[in-house]
Amino acid sequence: MEIDSQRKIKPYDELTFCDSFMFYMVMQDKEICKGVIERLLGIKIRKLDYVNSEQTIMIDYEAKSIRLDVYAEDKNRVFDVEVQTYDEADIGKRLRYYQGVLDIDHLKKGDDYSKLKESIIIFIGTKDVIGKNLPRYTFSNICHEDTKINLDDKAIKVVYNLGADRGSLSESERELLDFMATGNAESNFTKKIEDMVRKLKKNEPWRKQYMTFEVFMNHMSKDLKAEARAEGLAEGRAEGRVVGAHEKAIEAAEKLLKMNVLSLEEIAQVEGLSIEEVSSLAEKVN
Repeated sequence: MEIDSQRKIKPYDELTFCDSFMFYMVMQDKEICKGVIERLLGIKIRKLDYVNSEQTIMIDYEAKSIRLDVYAEDKNRVFDVEVQTYDEADIGKRLRYYQGVLDIDHLKKGDDYSKLKESIIIFIGTKDVIGKNLPRYTFSNICHEDTKINLDDKAIKVVYNLGADRGSLSESERELLDFMATGNAESNFTKKIEDMVRKLKKNEPWRKQYMTFEVFMNHMSKDLKAEARAEGLAEGRAEGRVVGAHEKAIEAAEKLLKMNVLSLEEIAQVEGLSIEEVSSLAEKVN
């Protein structure tokens, strides 16, 4: 468990649809999630059968797990929608890994490959992670010798760059991406998202949940406990890592107690401590 002392928590009232927590919360609404995917991909979805924010997929203990921003399914397709406000150095390899994990998660032992649904990953970045200044990059497996031949493996990756000129995109794409880039809602659909954001900001339980979420992202977003344990088991250094992680958890809990925004139980859960440890720390802090 590491503390990112450089990462500041954005005030809840200043959150926009592009901020991770607000994006997760708004996209739990199936109609909004459906509308976002339809507008970005230029498709029609009859009904989303399943929508989940922050879905974690772990193939096995020693494999790297992934945490999807927004995961959705309809009858024939699966969608992963990711939003990111910082640079991503290895976007190609990240998307490759996500694609593979999605497929493995879907195909049960003994199933035929025909059971695999079409898989579409949508990555929306405020930075140009590809670096060619296009507003949209669409990737699928095409034959190098004859680009008219598509492997047709039903795996598509779409990367959006909010910083590029969007004149070449469809009107529905532009309206949504303009809203995400500027915060100005011009269409009925983006106004619906804006209303949802406004309602969530008035929700006190969600305000508190946001603080819990931010602490989680600061200290546990990369599954550092599991990675440390896996490395320790592999290299015989688990004991030293666990001690260091526990000390960091104590430090973080003390800071949270001073902020006075979470209950003792919530701090214990976020930092992986016992309620007795947190209660003892609370007596010292107060």
